Amino acid sequence: MLTFKHILAPTDFSAPSHHALKYAAELARRFEGTLHLLTVVESAIPLVPEAGALSFYQADRIQQEQAAAKQALDKLAHEPLVRGLTVKTQVLSGAPHHEILQFAKDRGIELIVVGTHGRTGLSHVFMGSVAEKIVRRATCPVLTVHPGDRPTA
Repeated sequence: MLTFKHILAPTDFSAPSHHALKYAAELARRFEGTLHLLTVVESAIPLVPEAGALSFYQADRIQQEQAAAKQALDKLAHEPLVRGLTVKTQVLSGAPHHEILQFAKDRGIELIVVGTHGRTGLSHVFMGSVAEKIVRRATCPVLTVHPGDRPTA
């Protein structure tokens, strides 16, 4: 029998990732599994005029963003949508697709449920797609949820 006891719902707190969370929560409920909520603070180096201030600025920015992300993730973990589920939260920093894939591998995640932003054309080319990178490189099944998808009863 197919079962998913550890389900990962990565989030960037956007509407599409919240929409995907609905699917992840329902699957965790049906399989009586643990729902893992993960967010990744990007650690890309911003352009700043003073190179000497770069490392201090970068570390301070990441620390502030991680604290805000932790607070938002904890709030998400207490929403009615996930009430009654076993929920674990984690904030990481780095390249989102890489951190998500590594987390899934390290924690024995059996299913990743990820929202897509539905970007196409030049926006997709320039920004890339975290969901697409996850689908291509994951070692477990990945459910992608498009913003227009409607859950069925």
